[in-house]
Amino acid sequence: MRRCRWFVVFFSAAIIFGYSMPSPGAEKKAAPGEVILAELGDEKITLEDFNSFISSLPENVQAGARAQKNDVLDTLISRRLIYRRAKSLGLSKRKSAKAFIVRARREIMIRTVLEDLGKEWKISEKEVKDEYENNKEKYQSIGKVTAAHIMALTEKEARDLLGKLDRGGDFTELAKKYSLAPERGNGGSLGEMTKGQHLKTGLPAIIEETAFMLKAGTYSGVIKSQFGWHVVRTSEKSESRRIPFEEVRVSIEKSPEVDKRTKGMKKMLKQLKEKHKVKAYKGRLPWRDLVLVVGRSGG
Repeated sequence: MRRCRWFVVFFSAAIIFGYSMPSPGAEKKAAPGEVILAELGDEKITLEDFNSFISSLPENVQAGARAQKNDVLDTLISRRLIYRRAKSLGLSKRKSAKAFIVRARREIMIRTVLEDLGKEWKISEKEVKDEYENNKEKYQSIGKVTAAHIMALTEKEARDLLGKLDRGGDFTELAKKYSLAPERGNGGSLGEMTKGQHLKTGLPAIIEETAFMLKAGTYSGVIKSQFGWHVVRTSEKSESRRIPFEEVRVSIEKSPEVDKRTKGMKKMLKQLKEKHKVKAYKGRLPWRDLVLVVGRSGG
């Protein structure tokens, strides 16, 4: 049953994703040194055919295909046999078949052109490195701190709390018990912060500045804000740093600023549209009549 399921998956994928094999009518002969996996009379299915078929499948199916190699080979054999059957019935003369052949030929030509353009527009190592060096600010990790604070109404109360901390008091418990700040219920936690975040949250700037000045695992002395007196603790801290080139290489290669394929495609299509006087009447599309069918379960 499991083998049958994989067979159906591979056979269906081959149809959906337009895999095309050498025509059986050509009676392909194996070249010297080629590994032959199956024979249909004089026609051969080679290891090259096998690998080409798997490469034509979606990436998320390819690993399963290689693991179920016997089913894949059965799929290749079955497709050749079905083609022979179709040919013997003269189906290539049928109007619908002719239309499909025209579409398939067009898609093959499009794929071939895109493969050639992909090689032509391939991004060089120098271009990727130039983007990295010329835009240093884009490839910086932002400094962050995880902080908390205790707020008191007077300086004396704040210094009393600082003394409790110096004698080994627990910061979280003291904040829950004595702090007047809205965060007291969370032990004074302000969560993770980046520089300038106070402009959005309304947190006093002095608290943020102090949190970034502290080393991880330490707390401040008494500081004053417009709301009262505070003791700030920084539990975690990561400094701003430049992200290493190897960590961002892939994202740079795919970025619109560097992707020559995107730029090249836009330029080429613009020229082709002008050359062939393309007119698109999108307003005539029957949007109101289209129905999106979502998977439904029976019941």
